[in-house]
Amino acid sequence: MPLIIKALDTNGDGIIDANEIANAPAALKTLDKNGDGKLTVDEYIGPWAKGTNALMSGPDGRRPPILPLVKALDVNGDGIIDASEIANASAALLTLDKNGDGKLTQDEYLPARPARGDEPPPGDGPPDGNGPPDGPPPGQ
Repeated sequence: MPLIIKALDTNGDGIIDANEIANAPAALKTLDKNGDGKLTVDEYIGPWAKGTNALMSGPDGRRPPILPLVKALDVNGDGIIDASEIANASAALLTLDKNGDGKLTQDEYLPARPARGDEPPPGDGPPDGNGPPDGPPPGQ
């Protein structure tokens, strides 16, 4: 779990509730390990970012998805959550509240997971989308 989520979800229930949203600026400041007033990828993601540029790739060489939560907080998209973005964190987080209930659930602050089974197994459909499915014609 990225450090930014652990910091914001103080009770660890997977929901960033109204109180946690209201306290977001203070929670984010706890991640500022070098005290420079801004959060770098290493500070807000944590071990995933160790020794890598987490905006480009993770420790396994793959590019991690940018969290919707980080996109909302990092208004200028530079990969750093600066002092003004930290100060406006509560309002930024509320932009993720799709159903307007005043709290954020994982489906609102984490990237969407690809649906399982979206791709048919090989040979079970048209290879290029333009012809009939593979296999014998219907009725045979």
